[in-house]
Amino acid sequence: MKLQFKVGDFIRGIGILGKTNSGELSIFAQINPELLSTCYKTIPFITKLENPDVRFRNRHVDFLVNQKARNTIIVRSKVLKIIRQFFDSQGFIEVETPILWPSLGGANAKPFVTSSSALGNNELFLRISPELFLKQLVIGGFEKVYEIGKLFRNEGIDKSHNPEFTSIEFYQAYANLSDLIKTTESLITNLVTGINGGSLILSTESTHENSPPKEINFSTPFKQINIIDFLEKKLNSSFKFLSGKHLDIEKNSDFITENILSIYKSNKIPTDSVHPITPTKLMDNLISIFIEPLCINPTFLVGHPIFMSPLAKSKSIVNSDASNGNNEIVVSSRFELFIDGMEFVNAYEELNDPDEQRVRFSMQMIDRTKRKDSEALLPNSEYCDALEFGLPPTAGWGMGIDRIISLLSKSKNLREVISFPIIKS
Repeated sequence: MKLQFKVGDFIRGIGILGKTNSGELSIFAQINPELLSTCYKTIPFITKLENPDVRFRNRHVDFLVNQKARNTIIVRSKVLKIIRQFFDSQGFIEVETPILWPSLGGANAKPFVTSSSALGNNELFLRISPELFLKQLVIGGFEKVYEIGKLFRNEGIDKSHNPEFTSIEFYQAYANLSDLIKTTESLITNLVTGINGGSLILSTESTHENSPPKEINFSTPFKQINIIDFLEKKLNSSFKFLSGKHLDIEKNSDFITENILSIYKSNKIPTDSVHPITPTKLMDNLISIFIEPLCINPTFLVGHPIFMSPLAKSKSIVNSDASNGNNEIVVSSRFELFIDGMEFVNAYEELNDPDEQRVRFSMQMIDRTKRKDSEALLPNSEYCDALEFGLPPTAGWGMGIDRIISLLSKSKNLREVISFPIIKS
């Protein structure tokens, strides 16, 4: 009896493993093969799938014919395993917090909004960050917690952003910014050596055509750049208007905005891409133009103004300014980790004064109501009430998992590391 099978059919055969006279690996069947499942489509093993849009719309076929696509998902699994092993070995416990909730907090982002028929069609939000819940767990006596989970931000899609993404956040009582820096360096080097064959030198493709591969050196300690110091020297400008006396009352939001805009004007920096015009977005734009491109090897950015960090503790630093003497600048106890010009980690010492937290929320509402910034942080009275039970000195940290996987797997687009990325219609 002649059996006809097609490429992609699943069959079962029983026999002896061996080679033919021409050396081809074969099974010498002792009973006739049995068809288990039929493939009705032609699998493009020879023609492959090259077009990204076609690949992501037919992800199952992509995995069948493209080994690199499968390898990326395997790297993802390894990264998650290393992360969990790292934090478990440090005495952290993994927890889960709500994804649907009637209030927001923990990040400046535009949310997805839905409703629940069981709750009287009340408005609910998909979470943009688990931060406030995780800190409430610390208040409740869990001193070292972490969560790996999905976040949802109703924003753009590009090679480094996706509306649904995976992050890890951890919170540790009695830790400070120095502890966070050491933990970050240790985790990142563990991930790099675990995925990169033990080497701290990661070779990755250049973003420019016909350019040689870039080499990123993950040797510790990582470089640090103080944002205010750097921008003052680069732009030949003073940021003394960020002293504490200018950060207490509502009207000084305008004062800060006007001073930053004057720096833009004196340096002929366009504001076309800054919308809406808020202190945070103006500073973010300066950082993206002048600092981020310098951060190829892992680099900690420190010294963010406190209006950029409404949930972080503040501290005063003496800022050297040749034209104006020494100025005391109020900044947040925070860092961001940039690698290859992209942000990977955001971390800070947590603000644990409920009264000051309420003031910070009020500052954010100025941007939301007066300047129409839909991403400004909304006040969260439940969280402020929880702070009144006492949050011990705590340090918090968050990292985008999809981004670190994209870097380690040398993927050009974030969609490559997501099993089924969403595609525009």
